[in-house]
Amino acid sequence: PYTTLFRSIPALEKNHADAVPVEGIDVTYTVNFVIYDGSSNVNWTAVYKVIGNGKFEYVEDSMKKVE
Repeated sequence: PYTTLFRSIPALEKNHADAVPVEGIDVTYTVNFVIYDGSSNVNWTAVYKVIGNGKFEYVEDSMKKVE
């Protein structure tokens, strides 16, 4: 439901401007965060792939509620 909110995270690019792709390896960053659902805080995680120097793209279907 919240996936579109996390397609890009400018703070990720700002805080990890030194991230670089590596030939033959998927370099990924896993981001853990909390969403308030109206009654409680819920932990979530999402994965972003490094696609260029300091550039990231959301990995499809990687956003998961932490159980």
